[in-house]
Amino acid sequence: MLMRLSANQPLEEILELIDWRGVSPMQLYQAVLGRLPEALEQAIPPIEYAVQDHFVEMLKSGEFQAGVINSFIRQFPEGRRLIFVHIPKCAGTDLIHNLSRYHPHMAYGHSQREWIAPEDLLMHLARTSIHKCSSPDLLISGHFSLRYALDNYYRCGDSIFTVIRDPHEIILSHVNYVTNALRNDHPVSRPDTQWWWAQLNRPVLSPYSDEAEWFKLAIQVLNNSEITKADFMCTMLGDGTLEGALTTMGLAPLEIVDVALYSRWLETRWGIATVSRQNAGIPIVHWHTLPKQQRAYVKTLCQQDRMLYDLFRRVSAGRLAASVEGRDLWYEWREAQSAVLPASHLKAAAGAEAPGEIQRKRER
Repeated sequence: MLMRLSANQPLEEILELIDWRGVSPMQLYQAVLGRLPEALEQAIPPIEYAVQDHFVEMLKSGEFQAGVINSFIRQFPEGRRLIFVHIPKCAGTDLIHNLSRYHPHMAYGHSQREWIAPEDLLMHLARTSIHKCSSPDLLISGHFSLRYALDNYYRCGDSIFTVIRDPHEIILSHVNYVTNALRNDHPVSRPDTQWWWAQLNRPVLSPYSDEAEWFKLAIQVLNNSEITKADFMCTMLGDGTLEGALTTMGLAPLEIVDVALYSRWLETRWGIATVSRQNAGIPIVHWHTLPKQQRAYVKTLCQQDRMLYDLFRRVSAGRLAASVEGRDLWYEWREAQSAVLPASHLKAAAGAEAPGEIQRKRER
């Protein structure tokens, strides 16, 4: 139905094409929300039942929007899902911009009313449904964790991937992004900038403040643990620890790309050649301009990420491919853990068992 929706044909005109006679509330609940009414009173229509108005009310409801991604992908089970776990400040906006030109796209933000109004969501669904006719694959992206993606979106045979970068660069890029967003959103209207100012608990800076003031604000952004959190990569890919990230990676064939090889991967993997970079922020702080104390603090913020990134660099070294599978990191880490087991542990584990059984136990 929404494929008909456009600026020239609004929703009201489309609904006039439908024969609503005899349609019950239960039918609407199942068609729009995918469930039964919560109570008998909602299942029985009143004497003057405005079924068309009720349908529009449901279609623009918070419940429909909150579940829109899952309800959309259930309607198109035949296509492959291209699932992008978007780690902040790792070229994700640019990747989405490029892939969404060739594949219909549903973003996690589409389910959040503070980011997209119901009317705009319906227009996006209309365009996406039309795009789905020419491209069977569906791109799903968002700042959701790898575990969330595996639990909610991934099926065997789907493609799931992420982009990573040097942990220090992630922290500084995040600080610069937040500071630039606070500078450019004046008056404060975006939900994220409103939240950031609240966390900073200070007066809003004028966009015309001098650079020294914005540099001081950037340092405040860095030092605020609610805004700049520790170990972005390990948190998005696991539980915030190296072991947790690697364990989750072992569950599915996650493709990992270093931002340094992103352009080559985009061309070899997707056939997209580009030199542009969407959402690239203007740097306010650099590593060399940070005070020594702040540089030390950045290092403490990404200790687990540093181990993950170093492991990635070690595994990918010498490979011709522009990406590495997450399971390769897990295998490398497991071998390294086995190699450092203390001799006393091995002796106690041996007993009278055959060496082959000992090795199998170590591997498990």
